Amino acid sequence: MLIWWTLQTTASTGRLLFPYVTSISVLLALGLRALRIPALAVALPMFAFSIAAPIVYIIPQYDYPPQVDRLPDSAARSYARWDDISLIGHEVPAPARWSPGDEIPLTFYWQPLKPTEKPHALFISLIDSRGESLATIDSFPGWGALPTTWWEAQAIYRDDYILQLPEDAKGFDSVQLHIGWYAYPDGSDIRPLLQSGERSDAYTIPIGAFIDSAVDERLGADAIADDTVFGDAIRLEAWRFSEGRVLELEWQLAAETGGDLRVFAIVLKERFQPGSPFEILTQADDAPPVRLEFLKAGERFITRHEFDLPAEYSNEHSSYIGWYNEGILQRLSAPYPENMLELPALHFIAPDEDQNE
Repeated sequence: MLIWWTLQTTASTGRLLFPYVTSISVLLALGLRALRIPALAVALPMFAFSIAAPIVYIIPQYDYPPQVDRLPDSAARSYARWDDISLIGHEVPAPARWSPGDEIPLTFYWQPLKPTEKPHALFISLIDSRGESLATIDSFPGWGALPTTWWEAQAIYRDDYILQLPEDAKGFDSVQLHIGWYAYPDGSDIRPLLQSGERSDAYTIPIGAFIDSAVDERLGADAIADDTVFGDAIRLEAWRFSEGRVLELEWQLAAETGGDLRVFAIVLKERFQPGSPFEILTQADDAPPVRLEFLKAGERFITRHEFDLPAEYSNEHSSYIGWYNEGILQRLSAPYPENMLELPALHFIAPDEDQNE
C-alpha cells in the first residue's frame, strides 16, 4: 500500500515510514542477532578504545605548549615585547586570498623574561584595513592550558592555534593579524615594545586579503560606463563624480596580474597637449582595496579619489586617470597619450565653498 501511494504522488515524505519503524527495528535486531558475533569480539575492541582514547585523543588537546631549545628553520624571526612576554618568532601562511570558512594555522614562539605576577591573556585577531575584526582568538597560552604565571623564565614555548573564519563573514579588503596581550580579566591592552626600541599601538603581520565572492563591487546605475583597458589587464567599467570633488572608479580584472599598482587621478589647469608643459592643480591617488594578485579574472573593485582643490580653482577642469607601478614608477599602457584617459570636463567645488552653500 505504501509503495502504491508513493507511486501516485510527485514527491514523498519520510513521515510515511513512521508506522513501520517498530517492524523495521525488530527485523534489524533479529538480523544482527542471527550473525552471532561473539561477545568478546565486540567488547574487547571497545575496551581497548576506551583505554587508548584519553592518551591518544584527549590528553594531547589539553597538554602544555611544548618547550623548544631554539627556533626551527621554518619559523620567521620576529621581535615584540609585552612587558615580560617576548615574541621571538612565528610561523604563519604566506600572504594569500582568504574566504569565509577558511582555517588559518598559526604558530608563535614566546620567551618570557619571567612568570607574570597576574595571569595575562592573549588575543589574535584578523583585522581589515579599517581595524575591524573578522575573527578573533582570546585565550591563555596553549588554548588555556598554561597560564603565564606558570611560565619558566627564558624558556621558549611553541604555541599553536587555528584561526577559523566565520562562514558568514563579509568583506573585500586587505587583512593582517593583530597580536596582543592584556592583564586578565579586564586590564587594558599592553602596548608592544618593538625591536627599534619604540612603543607601538599594535603588532601586526600582513597575511593577504579577505575576499567574499558574494560581495559585488559596483557603482550603480548612475555611473557613466567606459571600456578602457590598462596594461592589458585592468578594465575601467564605469565612473562617477559627486560632491564636486569625489571621483569613484569601478574596475574589472580582465586578466590576472599583480605588483605594487596604484591608480592616479590628476586635475590640470588646462587641457593636456602632448609635448606642451602642463600644470597639475591637484592629484588624488588610490590603491585597490586588495593587491591584484589576490583577485581572479572577472572580479570587480572600486577606487575612490577625493580632490582637495583651492577655492580659486572651483570651476570646470580637465581630469585624467591611469595606472602606475609604484615600485618602478612606470605607467601601465593605455591607448591614449601618456597612457592616461581624459575624462569629460568636471565641475569642481572646493570643500570650504561646498560648506558655505
